[in-house]
Amino acid sequence: MKLMYRILILSLFGYWTFASGAKPVRVLLLSDGGQERQQDVLRLRQCLAQNGPFEVQLIEEMAALNGAALSGYDVLLLDYSEPLGKQAEQAVERFVSSGKGLVTVRGLTCGFCAARGTGGPALPPAPARVLELHWTDNGHPVSAGLPDSFLTVDRLRPSPTLAPAARILATLRAEAGGAAEPLVWAHIHGKGRIFQTALGENPALLEEPGYVNLLIRGLEWAATGAVTLPARKTARPESREAVRALIVTGGHDHRASFYGLFEGHENIHAMVDPHPFPYRSSLVKRYDVLVLYDSMQDITESQQRVLREFLESGKGLVVVHHALVDYCNWQWWYEEVVGGRWYQTEDKPPRWKTTWKEDVELVAYPVRDHPVLDGVGPLHLWDETYKGMWLSPHNTVLMRTDEPSSDGPVVWISPYPKSRVVVIQLGHDDKTHWNPSFRRLIRNEMIWSAGASKR
Repeated sequence: MKLMYRILILSLFGYWTFASGAKPVRVLLLSDGGQERQQDVLRLRQCLAQNGPFEVQLIEEMAALNGAALSGYDVLLLDYSEPLGKQAEQAVERFVSSGKGLVTVRGLTCGFCAARGTGGPALPPAPARVLELHWTDNGHPVSAGLPDSFLTVDRLRPSPTLAPAARILATLRAEAGGAAEPLVWAHIHGKGRIFQTALGENPALLEEPGYVNLLIRGLEWAATGAVTLPARKTARPESREAVRALIVTGGHDHRASFYGLFEGHENIHAMVDPHPFPYRSSLVKRYDVLVLYDSMQDITESQQRVLREFLESGKGLVVVHHALVDYCNWQWWYEEVVGGRWYQTEDKPPRWKTTWKEDVELVAYPVRDHPVLDGVGPLHLWDETYKGMWLSPHNTVLMRTDEPSSDGPVVWISPYPKSRVVVIQLGHDDKTHWNPSFRRLIRNEMIWSAGASKR
């Protein structure tokens, strides 16, 4: 695959590094990502950032792999299925021999590795099958303290021919009478270290603790000669400092894209529970912020008490789009907490006097500086507008629009003094949900709103 001559300085600094205070391990990731593997490579980088003190930079062009490109790194992670080429392979060998590390995955290799390369492109992997990896050498720093085995599903390339210098750490559990196939091996090259595994073709392995332990501990050993990382019980470790958000839905249909707003934020752990189930018992000890995307009128006195307790304890509230229709007959809620209300007629049953209009092209622009707006800027959207709402004169408006079918304010902070309450009138469907600036706005709102309870 031909790619432009470039090195992509796409750094990913893991929150693990900063939270633990560990010395960073500088990783250069060589990948033949291309369009078809972009998401796999991104998840690989995220996995490393989440699980160890790894600073990862990506390089996708072999012509850019030379001594200058390798300088400043501790380890090269080879995820590249094409031949390295003479110049690049010589640069990598000098890099490793000088005391640095090399890690290869997916059964990939190079000419000076213990698994002998063919000199051509890597052979294609076999179909996926269930595998049981068995650690056969528990005395190595990578495998020490890990469970004896783990199950996984992967696509293996043909079993490599290993040089005598290879130290086999793990094998495929052999069937009766069969030979054990090596899956993980390591060896010393000059002053440096090489760690190789036949696993990694299936991107789902990055969600499995067995493979993640193998990968991150192999990287640390290749880079430093030691392993300090503890064994992971999950592939996505949870941060104790993360904001615990409860997303409440119900009473209004919506696009599934809404849930994507809460994915990919390592400092936010979101749960979804539809109305009225969240209000069966106290929420104070379980969550830091409520995000409402429901549209309900009925709420019992006991459910009201749960909501009151949560907000009066200082926990946060984010009201999104049609959740502005919630509880229009509960004066404390719309007047003191939300700072907005839809108007109804006196008919039986009542009809809405507030109007709405879908697929309106609009620009929402900030009207003041505030942490909620960090990195957001003006929003150019096709969204649903509301007109004829009651809005509290005590709201602190953060964003507004000049669109005639809107009341104007589209993001505000309510006057409620005991909690941080943020209201956003936008967010009707996927055209807004996928907007990167809107996603940033929702993230900022949750973190800022939860701030009073996280201090």
